[in-house]
Amino acid sequence: MILFTSDINKKGIASGMLLTFVIMIFGAVYEHFSFGVYSEFMIYAFVPMLLETSFLMLMNEKKINISSTAKTLLRSASVTASVGCAATGIVAIYGTENRLLKIYAIAAAVLYAAALLIGVKSTSKARQSTVCEIE
Repeated sequence: MILFTSDINKKGIASGMLLTFVIMIFGAVYEHFSFGVYSEFMIYAFVPMLLETSFLMLMNEKKINISSTAKTLLRSASVTASVGCAATGIVAIYGTENRLLKIYAIAAAVLYAAALLIGVKSTSKARQSTVCEIE
C-alpha cells in the first residue's frame, strides 16, 4: 500500500483533533473536581493544539505542503504549550506559584520559531525548484 501525502496529513490532523479533545476533557474533569477553584490556564489549555490542528487543516485544504520536520516541531511546540498551560493551571488551582513553569512558555516559543523558520525555508526551496523546472 502506498501512502500519499494527503493520507499522512489526514492522520496528523486526526491525531491533533484527538489530542485537542483529550486535553479539553482533562481540563474539564480536573476543574470539575477542584472544588469550585478555576484557572484560565486550565480552561484554555487545549487552545494551542486547536490552533495547530486548524493551521494544518487549512494548509491541507489549500494544498500547501509543509516539511515533516516543520510539522514535528509544530506539534512539539503545541504539546509543550498545552502541557505548560495545564501544569500552570494545576499549580494555580492548588494555590501556589512556581517560576519554573515559565520554561514551558520559553520552550514552546523556541519550538514555534524553529518550526516557522524551517517551514519558510522548505516552502521557499519548493518554490525555487518549481521555478527552475519551469524555466
